Amino acid sequence: MPSTTNTIPSPCKGICNLDFATHTICQGCGRHVTDIREWRTYTDAQKSESNSRSEQRLSEILRASTE
Repeated sequence: MPSTTNTIPSPCKGICNLDFATHTICQGCGRHVTDIREWRTYTDAQKSESNSRSEQRLSEILRASTE
């Protein structure tokens, strides 16, 4: 089993606010609640993938808020 490390930083910005529609995406960092809950057990590869998905979600949130 790959070991977990702290080399990939968490995208948490300390602005925790779940979206109103699904209550599953943090509007501060873009992470899914599963990613938030499991972060400490993720491998670097999983953390990197989670961060990529989070960035994409935040872009979508920003785009939707300007339309």
